[in-house]
Amino acid sequence: MRIPEVRELSFHFAFSLSSCFRYFFMLLSVGSAVFVSGT
Repeated sequence: MRIPEVRELSFHFAFSLSSCFRYFFMLLSVGSAVFVSGT
């Protein structure tokens, strides 16, 4: 495997991981807002 392929693969992995974290953080903030307004 060549270096550019490894770099592209790691970049794609980091991008998908960051998008997953962003989605999880958004879901967590929405859930906490609903919980605070519910109590």
